[in-house]
Parts: sequence; C-alpha cells; structure tokens
Amino acid sequence: MKEDNKKKCCCDLSQMPINEKIGFQIFLLSCAMKARKNKDFESFGLTSSQADVLNYVFGNEREGNVIQQVDVERRFNLSNPTVTGILQRLEAKGFITREVSERDKRCKYLHITKQTEKIYEYADEKRRESQELLMQDFSEEEKGEFTRLLEKALNNIRSKEKENVEEN
Repeated sequence: MKEDNKKKCCCDLSQMPINEKIGFQIFLLSCAMKARKNKDFESFGLTSSQADVLNYVFGNEREGNVIQQVDVERRFNLSNPTVTGILQRLEAKGFITREVSERDKRCKYLHITKQTEKIYEYADEKRRESQELLMQDFSEEEKGEFTRLLEKALNNIRSKEKENVEEN
C-alpha cells in the first residue's frame, strides 16, 4: 500500500504556538500592505519603500523642515547604503534633488520636485484607502486597543534594540 505523503503546511496558523502565530500574522500583514503599496505606485515607477521615503521628505519639506539623508536613515531604521540607493533612484526618476552642504560635504539636503507635488494627493488618497481597508471591521474601541497593543509590541522590540546598541 502506498503511504500518504501529504504533509501539513508549515504555515498552518491553527497549528502554530500563539507567539509564532502573532509574529507570522504581523509579517503577513506587512507583506500585504507592502504589496498593495507597490501596486498603487507601479504606474509612477515607484516601489513602496521609495514612496514611503518620498512621502516623508514631501511632508517635512511642506512643513518647512530641512531634511537630510541621515533623517531618512533614522526614521525608517535603514542603513546608509540602503537609503543612498533609494535616494539615487528617486533622484534619477526626477522626484527629488540632493544638495550637498557647503559646510559639510558629507551632509546632503533633500528637496522634492514639482513631479512629486503632482503625486502627493494620489499618495495621500491611497494611504487613506489602505488604512480604511485595514480597519474596516474594527469598532472604535478595537482600533484603540489594536493601536495600543501594536505600540507595546514595537516598544518591546525597540527596547531590545536599544539594549543591544548599549552593549556594543
């Protein structure tokens, strides 16, 4: 007789311990949100990461803040080479310009272009749509609790990262 070689999928959430299940669901949610954003900005030739950085620069410049490359690195917790690559692609596509500081040649100031202004309303609309979709079946109380729990989880991760930095 032939044995049944069917194996359970390692991604079967019902079989996962709760801590693994939560982490995996957060990962899946992150992937889904990123995929949606990639699709939303595909027509502009932007990835979700590029759109996030562009939105950050646009929002800050609109508020009168001067943004440097290091600000992007800190905001998104990304390495210098990663941010450099994102900014080079945004600059090549005409969405930003980078201005080298007169005082410190290592410092680069970021500025949006008119092309960026044209897509900001679109980006804002897509962000609102995604947020509404994400929370569509949540009561106001559930939204508050979800936010509180996400903040708590994020603080747990950040406190561990801070400990690791202090140890080194």
